[in-house]
Amino acid sequence: MFWTSLAFAATYAVPGDYATLADVAEVAQHGDLIQLGQGEHAGAHFDVEVEIIGQDAVVSSTLSTTSALWVEGVDFQSGSPCLSVVGGSLLLVDSTVKGCKHEEGGGLYAKSSVIELAEVRFEGNEATRGGAISVDDSALRIETSVLSGNRAVYGSAGAIFAHGSEVFLLDVEVTGNEAYNSGGALLQSGGGLSIEGSLFQGNSSVYGVATTAFTGGSATLVDTRFVGEHGYNGGAVSLDLDGGEAWVQGCEFEDGRTTYGTGGALHIADASLAVVHLSRFEGNRAYNGGGALRVDAVDELLLEQLVFEDNATTYGKGGAIHVKASVVQLVEVELSDGSSHDGGGLLYLHAGEAALSQVLLAHGRSTYGGGGLAELAASSLFVERSVFQDGQAQGAGGLLASCQQGRLLNNDFVGNAGAGAELRCELELLNNLFASNSASSVLPASADYSLFFEDHTPSTGAGDLSADPLFLSWPDDLHLHPSSPAVDAGHPDTLDPDGSVADMGAYWVDQAEPEDTGDSGWTDDSGVDDSADPSDDTAIDDSDVHLRGGCGCGVGGPMAGLLLPLLLFPLMLVRRR
Repeated sequence: MFWTSLAFAATYAVPGDYATLADVAEVAQHGDLIQLGQGEHAGAHFDVEVEIIGQDAVVSSTLSTTSALWVEGVDFQSGSPCLSVVGGSLLLVDSTVKGCKHEEGGGLYAKSSVIELAEVRFEGNEATRGGAISVDDSALRIETSVLSGNRAVYGSAGAIFAHGSEVFLLDVEVTGNEAYNSGGALLQSGGGLSIEGSLFQGNSSVYGVATTAFTGGSATLVDTRFVGEHGYNGGAVSLDLDGGEAWVQGCEFEDGRTTYGTGGALHIADASLAVVHLSRFEGNRAYNGGGALRVDAVDELLLEQLVFEDNATTYGKGGAIHVKASVVQLVEVELSDGSSHDGGGLLYLHAGEAALSQVLLAHGRSTYGGGGLAELAASSLFVERSVFQDGQAQGAGGLLASCQQGRLLNNDFVGNAGAGAELRCELELLNNLFASNSASSVLPASADYSLFFEDHTPSTGAGDLSADPLFLSWPDDLHLHPSSPAVDAGHPDTLDPDGSVADMGAYWVDQAEPEDTGDSGWTDDSGVDDSADPSDDTAIDDSDVHLRGGCGCGVGGPMAGLLLPLLLFPLMLVRRR
């Protein structure tokens, strides 16, 4: 709270002591209390600090200040605008602002001011810019409030417009707002933006960019849901940061749409650092690349512990994710059921340095172009403990990659319609598993210590195997049975986290001595009893065996893997906060 408690100099009743607010304004002194009675009242201008407490009171024209106002329990209606603060401060509590109209900020206009709103409802207000609220060179804090059904009739920012301001939203519902141009819910240029624990739903931009659009500065989105947001040239959120930083954590993006343009859910551009963590993207659609997430011109990008499901782009690349950045790292990311037009059915990545660890890509399709699941282009490319399953494309059904150097270690390429991998670069390939792909993979050199089963790729590398890998349950669970020939069959200088020689493929069988828990049989992370060897009908005594998985990302299951040290990737350690 910016407000300090007042020692009231005098108390006035309206009506009673004075007939109107304007009458009180002529005599009011710093710290006076005004008790506003039942009924409709005209607004007034105050140039001293006062508090107004209403009791079933309605203010039907503009209430303004160039000092400080504390207002509680008042309904504002039909003003132009309802509230105006210039060079002052406003604390508005337990009030409504409804049906107000103005060119700038239908409900509230503020310039060079400090504004705090708590338990306030803005509904049905209209403006050319900032249907509900417009702030310029100000600080705006909104808590536990609702902004609904506000409109920017022939302009931008259906609910909130901010310029050169610091904006913080906590536990705010922003629903059903509309702008003719950009920012159906919010449009901000400059300053800083922080949104936490809020809901954005059903907002739309008829033309222009996303429903929540921010340019310049830095932005933070935490524990917030964006549902059914629709923009003309960008979906739910667009962050164009002019060298600032973006932090997105614990958010959900559902059913975002862009009529034209990119990034159905989230578009991040021109950032020095962007981190997206512990978030979910589902059912989003873009017209031209990045069905859910689009990233452009970012120096460092970290995508960690994310789920992408059923995202698509009509044209372009990257059904779920489209990235152009200098340094990119994906860790524990699950992508499934997506499609694109020109390549990278789930993931398109263009970077200087790229590292993927414990990434699941499953059920992706590219109508034209290669990389039914992923198309990766980087100077340095490192991929470990990842799964490329059930992709479809005219070229490589699984992975299409081009690079100058890199390494693929302990990955699964399985069940793809087309080649499991087409690698247009010099890579070191170790401990990978190729199974049931319908076309031969295109590899730059021998894939050493790798397993090939019902795959058209010849096994010519050192230590290669041609054998059934004995998955626990093809195609739903790609964990290996302890009797799999892939166990301990990797390169002898590579180790699994339990200290044994590495297994082939993305998942490893933990051979460490288990704790005595008193139960028999061995289970994977899902708790399923798998005590029978899938290669025969003979039960085995396996009380000393416990299955653990590399990335824990069998198709349809949650990411449940270990956070392996990214020893492969010394080139990039994105700083954490």
